Amino acid sequence: MSERDIFLQAIDLTDEARYAFLEKACGTDAELRRKVEALFAAHEQAGNFLSQPALEATGVFSHGENGTVFKRIPAEADHMPGEVLAGRYKLLEQIGFGGMGTVYVAEQSQPVRRKVAVKIIKMGMDTGQVLARFEQERQALALMDHPNIAKVLDGGMTEDHRPFFVMEYVKGDPLNDFCDREQLTVKQRLELFIQICHAVQHAHQKGVIHRDLKPGNILVCLYDGKPVPKVIDFGLAKALHQPLTDLTLHTGHDMVLGTPLYMSPEQAEVNNVDVDTRTDIYALGVILYELLTGTTPLEKQRFKQAAWDEVLRIIREEDPPKPSTKLSESNQLASLSAQRKLEPRQLTQLLSGDLDWIVMKALEKDRSRRYETANGFAMDVQRYLADEPVSAGPPSAGYRLRKFVKRNRGKVLAATLVLLALLLGMAGTLIGFVRAERLRQEAESARAQEEQQRRKAVSEQQRAEEGEKRAETARKRAEEQTAITQAVNEFLRDDLIGQADTDEQARAGQKPNREVSVRVLLDRAAQHVGEKFAEKPAIEAAVRQTIGETYRKLGRREEGLPHLVRSLELFRKLNSPDDRETLQVMNNLALMYKDMARYAESEALFNEALAGYQRVYGEESNPTQTVASNLASLYQHLDKFEQAEKLRRRRFEIMCRINGEDHELTVIACHNLADVLRDQKKLEEALPLTKRALEGFRNCYGPDHSGTMSAMNNLAVLYTQMNHPELAEPIMLELLASRRRVQGDDHPRTITAMGNLAAVYTTMQRYTDAQPILQDALARSRKVEGEDHPITIQLLGNYTSLLPKLNRYQECEPLLREYHDKQQRRHGAESQPTIASLINLGNCLLYTGKLEEAEKLLRQGATKLKKLTPDHWNVFRAQYLLGAVLLEQKKYAEAELFLITGYNGMKSREKAIPDRDKSFINNAIDRLIKLYTEINKSEEVMKWQKEKENLKKRILPNAKS
Repeated sequence: MSERDIFLQAIDLTDEARYAFLEKACGTDAELRRKVEALFAAHEQAGNFLSQPALEATGVFSHGENGTVFKRIPAEADHMPGEVLAGRYKLLEQIGFGGMGTVYVAEQSQPVRRKVAVKIIKMGMDTGQVLARFEQERQALALMDHPNIAKVLDGGMTEDHRPFFVMEYVKGDPLNDFCDREQLTVKQRLELFIQICHAVQHAHQKGVIHRDLKPGNILVCLYDGKPVPKVIDFGLAKALHQPLTDLTLHTGHDMVLGTPLYMSPEQAEVNNVDVDTRTDIYALGVILYELLTGTTPLEKQRFKQAAWDEVLRIIREEDPPKPSTKLSESNQLASLSAQRKLEPRQLTQLLSGDLDWIVMKALEKDRSRRYETANGFAMDVQRYLADEPVSAGPPSAGYRLRKFVKRNRGKVLAATLVLLALLLGMAGTLIGFVRAERLRQEAESARAQEEQQRRKAVSEQQRAEEGEKRAETARKRAEEQTAITQAVNEFLRDDLIGQADTDEQARAGQKPNREVSVRVLLDRAAQHVGEKFAEKPAIEAAVRQTIGETYRKLGRREEGLPHLVRSLELFRKLNSPDDRETLQVMNNLALMYKDMARYAESEALFNEALAGYQRVYGEESNPTQTVASNLASLYQHLDKFEQAEKLRRRRFEIMCRINGEDHELTVIACHNLADVLRDQKKLEEALPLTKRALEGFRNCYGPDHSGTMSAMNNLAVLYTQMNHPELAEPIMLELLASRRRVQGDDHPRTITAMGNLAAVYTTMQRYTDAQPILQDALARSRKVEGEDHPITIQLLGNYTSLLPKLNRYQECEPLLREYHDKQQRRHGAESQPTIASLINLGNCLLYTGKLEEAEKLLRQGATKLKKLTPDHWNVFRAQYLLGAVLLEQKKYAEAELFLITGYNGMKSREKAIPDRDKSFINNAIDRLIKLYTEINKSEEVMKWQKEKENLKKRILPNAKS
């Protein structure tokens, strides 16, 4: 191998591992060894740019993983500060340089102004293989969206055709440094650790294994004074090695990658390809061990002194001491306790028991005995914090009793006192009975003892048999889950992400394309799921669930639906009705049906899922309340507002009580309650809740999260409904920019944001601003959602209401006919939406000169609307329009009646008419002036001209509508 090949293979190794590898790779070639070490000397001058905060400037002293202190010196950069990438990223200063690329602080100028970190591939590294892997990793990371994972925001090509990543600009300290500097208590450290577990779980669900979790790869930042951990380095520094979810622990023959102190036993196997998500569980266990004790389970000093093969043997074979034991033997116990704000004895006692069990379960050498998921790990830590029994502890009756007493100390004490009083009162009576019974019991004792011995023997045999059966069942279940997890990971690695390899594309007869998108990869992989797992229904169900959910989140519902339907069908056959996997797919399929406007199927499935979740998890659990929230959202779509509000209020009350007012789940519940109140025109009650939700989302997730954007949309719509469009406009403009940047121009939520911005402009009577936006939104919705989707129909209705205000009646007529037909099919001929569309069509025909048809439609519409809502101002608008049509046909007597009735009705209801529609009152006067002019009633003409002058003092008349 050349010095470059050796450097690239050893770049991720620790000092100990690197030394052993170089000994083997270079052998007796001293010149080769000198060249390789020179490369490492240059590389280490730059520092590990991905494991340090992106905000940290060149020249700052930092602590490395091995405890040494180095000064980061800028290497020669091939891009200069001031250079602008992709027209919007201005490089400010270089902050890191590594074996693969250079990292800069940059200022993004559009669509928002903010600081970001930009990593550019190094000159000479842009080979076909490297470029393909760069794109592969960017596509995989784009699937992740979690507040505790540093985000990849964008990517592109420099002018000299080198790829770059745009990353979240993080300011923070490594996990242990932050905890020790801030002297966080054990409870505060555990709360941070739970957030880290949730981040790792999110990555696992997206098919990504980190493989190098350690405190240096977890930065803690302060957001509004609250510590927030950010997991970094999800494969970006490994673009020159194997694909993201492939052999994470080696890149070539006899290679082992990772940080030994945090490496799982299976990672320490040379050429081991069998690494799954549980390797991250082991690393999380080491991190928790170090958070609690200040040291790793296996000694750093011992690793430095041992040969490389011995290091690997220790990792694979030697069990570490429990955290409490490690602490009790430490000569730094006093300082460690002080950092955690405890006395030494208190810290040791605190770790003994539950925390020992939790940590040691995660550090099991046999991975089948570790926690199955990062969420499972987090839940056990949460149980500890809530004084509930942990799953890692021995399930003895005494253990559970102690937990119960600790949680309910006051109640147990009161019950004990009552019991003692009762016992004392009964003591005298019992003594007499005891004496009388003693002789009889002695007579029975011998015979009973013999019978008891016989039954005991039978019972012990039965228990042994039952225990064997339970153990066998548990073993089979564990093997099945392991096989499923491994199969899903292999599918994501080989069938999905593996297709990004141009060599694999060529072998499959496809034209090599290193810019291939996630959607294309997903389409290709999904084609062969049925045949690949034909004999493995459990695996097929899990894979189809992953594919269906990915399609749904990409907005491609038609492609995802059959996968979720098939997944639920398989899970129903394989599992019991209350199986958790079955319930999860049921909820996901119900969401898919809702997104596709198949509301009856969605409602039935949501109700079935909710009943199952209540049985399995309990009513107040987060999973159950999430499904209840989904059902409430559906009820809102169906205008069943009372049912929706009941569910929303219940969830908000539960979340406030259980999680507190600032928790992310409470924020979501607040947002949803405000939404249903707004739908019911309870605007004053909705406004403070909407503002509170938006602030909460920004604090929890940042500006680009879907929850933040939904809250922005709701606040803007609310301001519009409250006749404050000037407050809504800047919010809607910011929201639309975010939707386009994060979700793309054709995403359904982007299209909805376009329609809402147009509605704001319409309310402000800025019709020429609204028209192109609304026209674009309608065209995109027809393409993406389909002709009969509710969003498309709503946009079509808004557009047909807007065009008459611009006097574009000829263009409007065919669209109004289409809209009326859709409303009639959807709601029926006698519904209010259908009647309203009928009246609007009649109004349009008035101005296109089709008077007979216009009269017919307006007579029908006015009559039907008066029966349905007799006092609404729109009834009198319809009568005025009918009078206008009659006037154009010279039917003066009847025209006069309808024009006067229409005018008087609208005038008396002037306050109820939106500002944009008050022009109808002015137009009615114009029609009356025209009527009386044509029939030569000059006095009436003068009377109505005076009325028009009076009206101008209150209303500025607009163009005809």
